[in-house]
Amino acid sequence: PSRGVRRQRRRRCAEARVCPDTPCAELSYHGTLAETGAVFDSTREDGLTFVFQPGEGKAIKAWELAVPTMAVGERAVLTCRADYAYGDAGSPPDIPPGASLVFEVELVGVRAARGAAGGGAPAVAPKVAAQMHQVGHKSPGCMLDGFVLVKKVPGTVVVTAHSQTHSFNHENINTTHTVHELRFGRIVTFKKLKTLRRLYPGGLAPDWSDKLAGDTYVSTRVNTTHEHYLQVVLTTVEPLRGGLGARVDAYEYTQHSHMFEARDVPEARFSFNPSPMQVLVTEEPLYGFYHFVTTVCAIIGGVYSVAGIFDGLTHNTLKMLKKTELGKQG
Repeated sequence: PSRGVRRQRRRRCAEARVCPDTPCAELSYHGTLAETGAVFDSTREDGLTFVFQPGEGKAIKAWELAVPTMAVGERAVLTCRADYAYGDAGSPPDIPPGASLVFEVELVGVRAARGAAGGGAPAVAPKVAAQMHQVGHKSPGCMLDGFVLVKKVPGTVVVTAHSQTHSFNHENINTTHTVHELRFGRIVTFKKLKTLRRLYPGGLAPDWSDKLAGDTYVSTRVNTTHEHYLQVVLTTVEPLRGGLGARVDAYEYTQHSHMFEARDVPEARFSFNPSPMQVLVTEEPLYGFYHFVTTVCAIIGGVYSVAGIFDGLTHNTLKMLKKTELGKQG
């Protein structure tokens, strides 16, 4: 792709690439320092993936150039020169200034960008498709994609059929649906995701920000309304370096879903309730051996000072008592 990044294929696959119709790339990776081989970031342990759209500047330059040349399922080793990675500044504390990096990358998939026509959604599983056919769902239906700006108060997003000029037969409306993505807050960038994975208490679960992703809810009878209850919690992570710009706001939610027979037009409801509590994670500095030695010396010095004062008081007291006794004898 460029002299600043070298790609070595480990596994070739079908020619499905990042293109105008599917501009977003989903990757798993394992990153090490080229000089020492030390691991600075990896998705292998927690099973997470990183999604970005080449050209938006949310990934390092090497990825922007190399990933569009890969095919889905391909594994490759990307060796990135420092100026195609994090440059002279580095990304402390894991990536030193001017470091060259090595990534073992797998292109897991490609999909349409947010808001694109067609949505780039994955196909419905065969078992789910069979259930949908049994209840009369014979067409692919429609796809909704977008975002809603809301205040931090409880609310409900309702998806239903409505028209001022047409009426609907309730029995012909099937609310079976698949949730491909439903998250709160901004998408966490590559660099902040690394910070979040390093400092998050207990580690990140694969579905940490999107519990509903990939779930399909089938209407087994007519006039079925599906309702999803989402309890949203904000976790703020403040790393030791980087100031306010490095701060990460991560929204998670727990979910409970159920369905019931509707009296009116069936719906798909997403009721959310932001928690009044916030989890704050602050990184504290780790003190080195020098700090330990100086602390021990200070303690020892303090003990000797107190012992010296006590010894002086004892000596002066005994001296005064001795003079008193001599005075009485005279």
